[in-house]
Amino acid sequence: MDYISKWALPDGEFTFDLGSLYDTLCSLSDMRKARGKRYELGMILVLIVLAKLCNRDKLTAIADWILHRTAELKAALGLTSGRLPSYSTLRRVLGEVVQAEEFEQVMSAFFAGLPGAGLSTLVVIDGKELRGTIPPGQSHGRHLLAAYLPGEGLVLRQVEVPDKHNEITAAPALLKQLDLAGKTVVADAMFTQHALAATILD
Repeated sequence: MDYISKWALPDGEFTFDLGSLYDTLCSLSDMRKARGKRYELGMILVLIVLAKLCNRDKLTAIADWILHRTAELKAALGLTSGRLPSYSTLRRVLGEVVQAEEFEQVMSAFFAGLPGAGLSTLVVIDGKELRGTIPPGQSHGRHLLAAYLPGEGLVLRQVEVPDKHNEITAAPALLKQLDLAGKTVVADAMFTQHALAATILD
């Protein structure tokens, strides 16, 4: 939409193209019913992204960041509604509306399509346990195996695995989704197996 096509920053700073990000986020499936839907899904997610860029990681902190910058955000984004999304709206959208797999695919395509993206020749595969996903009384949370370009900070693909011991079985499926022509793949010692090496070369 035109009202968030560009947010200009002072001279010497970068310009973040909110328009293309908004359009990308609007392509996500919105599972909400039309009745009672006050905020567009793309707009809610753009606000969350902006808060995340300002190092607000927890949902309560994101909601507070939006609340305390309501006037500034409304002016910058051309919004006319009286209020911006509250904590309960953000929680419902992230917990019930946005489908994680679809979101990852759409955002991966968005970043891969940016000018100069994907030119690095070094691809790293590594698994990490997500912060904040370990239930009380347990020692493990959600574990992801990702393929990324460290020189660009760009995650190409990632898949969920039960735990670190399952990374080796998930790696072939992850790598088969990538174009590895001209790339060098780096991984931990546990991945140095003939079958996986053959998959990479193929």
